[in-house]
Amino acid sequence: ISIQGKVRPVGGIPEKLYGARIAGVKSVVLPSQNLQDVPDGLGNMKIIPVQTVEESLQAVFASC
Repeated sequence: ISIQGKVRPVGGIPEKLYGARIAGVKSVVLPSQNLQDVPDGLGNMKIIPVQTVEESLQAVFASC
């Protein structure tokens, strides 16, 4: 996260998503810059792309 509240890209997305799938996670909030790193074969896992911290919080609390 930058000082301006922008979500920065992270590494290791395929491994993290496969681990989340194995753990039974149904939806994942992901930096929008990492969408090209999302592998096929995640089943019905919902990927929520975000660009700001505000969008991240809205996505997380909307699912509660």
